[in-house]
Amino acid sequence: MTTLQLSGQGVNLYADPAESVFVDAAGQRRQLSRPYRNNLLYWDSFTRMDDAYRRGGQLRAFEAVFSPLDPDGQPAEILDRKTGLVNHAVAEQWKAYDIRQVLQSDWERLRPRLRGKVHLLVGSEDTFFLEEAVDDLLQGLPEFNDIAEVEIREGQTHMNTLTWSYLI
Repeated sequence: MTTLQLSGQGVNLYADPAESVFVDAAGQRRQLSRPYRNNLLYWDSFTRMDDAYRRGGQLRAFEAVFSPLDPDGQPAEILDRKTGLVNHAVAEQWKAYDIRQVLQSDWERLRPRLRGKVHLLVGSEDTFFLEEAVDDLLQGLPEFNDIAEVEIREGQTHMNTLTWSYLI
């Protein structure tokens, strides 16, 4: 399963029928984040905030990079801003940038080229659930561990995983 943020948050971009990013199957609001400084981000409110930023928002940035252009020449939206439903046509275009899908489809050619060049570092309690994206990659392509350095730091979040000692 590949999910928005290219994994994490539990929304399958390729599901048919389309899933809502805003609410789960039980109708509960989907969290975008774990608690940080006593705050939670939810997809519906995050999307409204992102739309207020327009080109400066995270979701709009993903769309600018991964989406085809709409008839007005703007990046096509990955989800309906009112309902949260994933746009299948746009999600299909995003597959070209889906790391797991790219690796799985061309593993024999990419494996020797990537050996020793990929380093993933994430906290086990990443604020935006990015450890789930790493887990999704490793589950779908177990051989990835053979060519990459993957470190999931226990108890670390999005905000405290990378340290100066790691960089030096």
